[in-house]
Amino acid sequence: MQQPGFTGRLARLAARHPWRTIGIWSLVLVFGFMLAGNLGDVLTNEGEIAVATEAETADRLIAEHFPHLADDREVEYVIVEGGAISTAAHEFGDTIDALVAELRSLDTVETVLSYRDGAPGLVSGDGTVALVPVTLIADGDAEDLARPVIDAVAAAELPDGFRASIIGNGSVGAEFTHLAEETLVRGELLGISVALVILLLVFGAAIAGGLPLLLAIGAIVLATGMTAIVGQAMELSMFVMNMITMIGLAVGIDYSLFIVQRY
Repeated sequence: MQQPGFTGRLARLAARHPWRTIGIWSLVLVFGFMLAGNLGDVLTNEGEIAVATEAETADRLIAEHFPHLADDREVEYVIVEGGAISTAAHEFGDTIDALVAELRSLDTVETVLSYRDGAPGLVSGDGTVALVPVTLIADGDAEDLARPVIDAVAAAELPDGFRASIIGNGSVGAEFTHLAEETLVRGELLGISVALVILLLVFGAAIAGGLPLLLAIGAIVLATGMTAIVGQAMELSMFVMNMITMIGLAVGIDYSLFIVQRY
């Protein structure tokens, strides 16, 4: 009789000691779950893009037209559009003054410029759009420093026809984080729900159908915990969680199907 390989011996050992196996895996998953709670501290939304982009062109134009901003400070650019109202109108000027005063009162802001201060190049060619560069303080994460600015712009009471938007490393990072979290939650809910329905249809039993799903969830938890450990030594993208969830569900369910369906 052919001797079983390593996986065969491991399977026999698990079958002879089912409760010990379940206990060990429970401890491993609890440990992985505890480590997973620290994953957010090691993820980043920064990185280099290897192709030419419009954002790269925008960075170059900003450096050319606003050389006084070309230093190590993080800058958020607030764009105020007046529709048909010109920047020369009192209504536009009052709106800019009120917004600038609110931004200057924030603890994370160092300086705020506008065309009302006499700064050149901060009004569009047609005179209906104004740019307000907001330089953030030196210490801190760009996303955290930009959060009060984002909230202030969103809460600004603008006259009818006016619109204010914001762009910068911090605000873009905050939007990336929000979209990644939203996509992750939607993907988990949709993927798990669809997988559960398909598994129930394939196996016709809740236990057999739920086994692959449980294995996939366990793999995701354990992989997240291990990623938190790796993240202490190297920088990881925030999208690693999307990859773990996607691959964990796909591979975990796929290989469980092979085993359960065969035996």
